[in-house]
Amino acid sequence: MENSAYQKTYLEIWIENLYRSQKITIPQQLNVIEVASRLNVWVYWWNSGSESFERNGMMSIFLDRRLPQSQQWLDFLHELCHLLRHWGKQFDMPKEFRELQEWQASHFVMYASIPYYMYESLPLPDKDSEAAEALKSEFGVPIEMAYARIQQIRRRILQGICDQRVNLLYG
Repeated sequence: MENSAYQKTYLEIWIENLYRSQKITIPQQLNVIEVASRLNVWVYWWNSGSESFERNGMMSIFLDRRLPQSQQWLDFLHELCHLLRHWGKQFDMPKEFRELQEWQASHFVMYASIPYYMYESLPLPDKDSEAAEALKSEFGVPIEMAYARIQQIRRRILQGICDQRVNLLYG
């Protein structure tokens, strides 16, 4: 499929700029310890659900040690989104605002766990199941996330192709 038709979202560009500013350029650098270290985030493992907080400029994330490593990574990214892009205490917010922040964090996780600028340089098989396995292995994500990102990227490429053709016809 024609990757040049892919249009990055503002959030994808923001994440790419963040990673590149921290010299995060290859999938092997995408893990809790490496990213936390580069972004000066303290990480603690405990036997409870994942959460985060910032106090006096110190960012901390608590991860559930009982989860598989790939899920801890996704939880880390979810909490990192809250630290980097959201303000205030969620329990003090209206329900709709909390839901918006959770929706934003889920998109952040998808883009931050498999950034397009790393994805596009990989030689992936055409078959979805094989490509998803390759992404799972390369990026350390659960297979469901790999499938979801592949489908999202393919939809966005098709949308870009359609947009280019419409612009040629009516532009």
